[in-house]
Amino acid sequence: ELSVDFAKSYEGKLRFSQPVVKLKDLLGHNDECSTIGGTLNYTFPVQRILAGTGDLVMHSLAIGCSPYSLAAPQESRLPIRGGALQLKGLSLTTLESSLDLDGELGIAKGFNMSARGRLELSALLPLLPSMDDLRGLLKTDVSLQGPLSLPSVTGTAQLTDGQFGVS
Repeated sequence: ELSVDFAKSYEGKLRFSQPVVKLKDLLGHNDECSTIGGTLNYTFPVQRILAGTGDLVMHSLAIGCSPYSLAAPQESRLPIRGGALQLKGLSLTTLESSLDLDGELGIAKGFNMSARGRLELSALLPLLPSMDDLRGLLKTDVSLQGPLSLPSVTGTAQLTDGQFGVS
């Protein structure tokens, strides 16, 4: 639902709800396990559409298949300020993995965020259809900066017992 007031406030409002669906239905690949669902509320000045405020309520966010899937353990409310999604305190976890995200992400602002944690690489296998096997534990402390089209990644990553197979 989009509404724009050109007469008084010169402000637009966007509200979008996505019921929980499998990512494969949105992205067209064969990931049977990953899900996403949420509600976006966004208010913006007409003359600066990408500088709005609001929030994104994630009802479901899960990546990968059990037992290695990464998921937000509860509903998460992520504020939007200056057109950028604020990721402070967003954690994706499972029994063997934990990935903590911090910073912001926006169309105009790009990446200004960090990711820290331990990731069982098997969680990513459903997202990589050309791979037959992906294993190992990745410990990471990385920073992503710059435009969405060409981010700069810096930091450290340590892979233990890594293994992959490509068909």
